[in-house]
Amino acid sequence: MKRRIYARENKLPFNISAKYLIEIFPKDFKCPVLGMEMKWTQLRNGQNNPSLDRKKPEKGYVKGNIEITSRLANTMKNKATNIQLIRFAENILKIKKENNQTN
Repeated sequence: MKRRIYARENKLPFNISAKYLIEIFPKDFKCPVLGMEMKWTQLRNGQNNPSLDRKKPEKGYVKGNIEITSRLANTMKNKATNIQLIRFAENILKIKKENNQTN
């Protein structure tokens, strides 16, 4: 498991197992952040691929601190600041409202 190696190299706690990951995987296969269907693809960084997300990165890969999201949601969360995410959401909603789009 690559995350275990990453945790060891970065001195982060790690106590999750494959069984635990199966238990917390969304039953509907939908990303809890974006609502999109998650599926494994051959593309390493496919946006629909499931991805381990640490709620509080400094706590490591431990039970209760991780969730499974889509790669896209995890990347957005990790690459953008809170201000950028809020601005993005506000602007998308504004554009949709101006164009009378409801979804």
